[in-house]
Order: sequence, then C-alpha cells, then structure tokens
Amino acid sequence: MIIAIIVFGWATFSSLMSIFVTPDKLYMISVWVVVGFFVGLIFMLLITLFLTYFVFKYTKVTNKFKAYYTSSICWFALHVIQGIKVKVYGSEWLKGLKNIVAYANHKSQNDPIILMESIKGPVGFTPKKELYRIPVLGSYLKGIGCMLIDRQSDRQTAKAMLKTINDIKAGMSLICFSEGGICTREVEIMVNKKPGAYKFATKTGVPIVPVALIGTSKIAKKFPLFVPLKVEVHILKPLMAEDYKNMDTSEIADYVFNTINQKVEEINGVQPMPTNITIYR
Repeated sequence: MIIAIIVFGWATFSSLMSIFVTPDKLYMISVWVVVGFFVGLIFMLLITLFLTYFVFKYTKVTNKFKAYYTSSICWFALHVIQGIKVKVYGSEWLKGLKNIVAYANHKSQNDPIILMESIKGPVGFTPKKELYRIPVLGSYLKGIGCMLIDRQSDRQTAKAMLKTINDIKAGMSLICFSEGGICTREVEIMVNKKPGAYKFATKTGVPIVPVALIGTSKIAKKFPLFVPLKVEVHILKPLMAEDYKNMDTSEIADYVFNTINQKVEEINGVQPMPTNITIYR
C-alpha cells in the first residue's frame, strides 16, 4: 500500500508538471520524473501524518486497516529503505490463532518491525520511553497499541501493562523481547530472561509463540544502509494456555529461552554464552 501511495503521488506530480513543458525543453520531463519521486515520498508521509492524528488515534487497536497499513510501512522500511529481505518460516503455526504473544531473541533495533511485518493482523510491541518523544512516531506507536516502557517509573509501566493486557484480551497480538533489551550482538542466542514479561500471556490466556530471529545481529554493522542483507524469522510451535496453565512465569521463561536457543543453535551451531555483556538499551 505504501508503494501504491508513493507511485500515485510520483505519477500525478510528474504528469501534471510535464504538461507545462514546451517542445524546446523536453529534458525537463526527466527532471520532473526525478523530483516526482521525492514528492511521492512527501505525499506518503503526509498521508501517514493524517492517519496518525485523525484516524489511528480514534480507532481500536484491533482495526484491520491500521494493521495492514502498519505492515506495509514495515515492509517499505525494511525492503526498500534498508535492503533487508525477510524470509519467514513456520507461518503455519499461526493459522487459526486469533491473537498471540510472541517472544523473540533481540539483537537489532529493527527486530520489532521485522516481526510486525511477519506476524499479520493487529500487533504492537514494547518500545522504550524515548521513542515516544519523537514527533509523529510517538503518536503512531500509541495508535497501534504499543506499550510504553518507562524504566524510571514502575507505576507508569504497570499502568501501561494493564492497558496492554486489556488490548490483548480485545484481540491484539503483542511482540515482546523478554531479554530486557539488546544485551549483546556477539551471539544470536538469548542471553537473559525476565519472567515478568510472560505475565502478558498468563494474564490473558493467549498462545505463547517463541520466535527465533537469525541474522539480525548483522544489521547494526551493515554499511552502507542499502547493502542487501537476508534475515530469517522462524516461528516455532506455540505454547497453548492448557500447556502452561500449571507453569509459573519462571518455568515459561525457561521453556521459551531454551526453545529459541535450540533453534538458533540448530541453524548457526552451538554458540557459547558471552562472558561480557554490553547492554544496548
């Protein structure tokens, strides 16, 4: 959809401006075609701005158009802007599931949008507080149902968590990185686990879906930005409510931790746990 909006703006501007080109200045057509591309980008940004403040702000987090538009933005940001090709495996595990809480290893700032493109339907994630301070982006994140993580205020985080739990009960899916941030890019296995993150599932009774991300640790080192890079998203067998009803959050955390790491090591080989962990918040 994002591509269609850009192309529409591009073609409309280029066509209108070309009408005024005189026979002795035909070279200006190519100029307007080039300029038209950037006009198309601006047109897309204006549409997104309008939707953010006048549509998404007043619609439910489960709105299907909102989910479709967000997925399209994620695709454009990854494939067109950054040259990141995403290959998804295991999508069949999601068939028949209304909503889920997905837990994944976290190695890149792009991980949320990679998963938002891969998991279809209304889905939010848990961005840090600083992202909400960015104009437009902060409002957009609120509009699609993302949960505010305020590491300096447990009260605000608890309040946001309660809202997110209600959103999940209403039909929204959630992406959660239970390592508590990007702990290291040296290995792709999970190196930390926070059992509290699994309350999103236990409080709502939705399926827990472990997801193994492969290749995302290379994104931060990719230069220039448009150099192609392939990453893999492996959606693993869900843990249904009846499977974890007698488990506490620590046991669930162990299960997800081991399941994801087993898949990562199956693909990349055994990876030793790093002794020095750098926290990338």
